[in-house]
Amino acid sequence: IQLRKVQEQREQEAKKEPVGNDVATILSRRIAVEYSESDEDSELDENEWSD
Repeated sequence: IQLRKVQEQREQEAKKEPVGNDVATILSRRIAVEYSESDEDSELDENEWSD
């Protein structure tokens, strides 16, 4: 009976953890955000020079 309780607790803990919060996912999100921000900055610089 105790083994079942432990197994059930582990399954519940696994369900509580949100998907996508591992280190690789977080880093890939950061890289994507930084890349998109650098693209926007370069577009603004091009527009400033063309005026």
